[in-house]
Amino acid sequence: MAYKYDQDLEFLRKMRSNELNELVEILKGKGGNNRISEEMTGNKLFKQYYPNHKKYINLILEELQCYGGNTFANIFRDGGVLYKKILCNVCDKMKVKYNKSQNVRYIEDLLLTKILSDTLKNIKAEDLKTISKDLKLKTTDFTPMLLLLLYKQLLEVVVFYFTKNP
Repeated sequence: MAYKYDQDLEFLRKMRSNELNELVEILKGKGGNNRISEEMTGNKLFKQYYPNHKKYINLILEELQCYGGNTFANIFRDGGVLYKKILCNVCDKMKVKYNKSQNVRYIEDLLLTKILSDTLKNIKAEDLKTISKDLKLKTTDFTPMLLLLLYKQLLEVVVFYFTKNP
């Protein structure tokens, strides 16, 4: 199987080798729990260049696409799936309301917001105070909803910055 060009994964090519470490460990099967369908570590390029991940970035991209697809379906379609399909599958499992026609960044934002929202639903008042203190916010009287709104604002600033400064 080969990597299918995916504009939503191409940013990984710009990353330094050490920035890819965690992704590679997850794809290998973190903690020695090797994934049954994982093929990357058996590849000649991986064996020759590991841990210089930049030398086998196509293998990483291919493995990520396969990791996100159904193992048996991957065999019949001769490869994995594009990142947006993986993202949409995760959103479906997390019961995130989204539209498949929306762009990846927006769907990712919805997913992150859902994860944070779910986390904040059961947060204790003491933990909220700790979070606001750690963030050096001037008040400790935060509700989960206000913290979620702050997160969304911060995310917009970060996305705007990286859009203007790629």
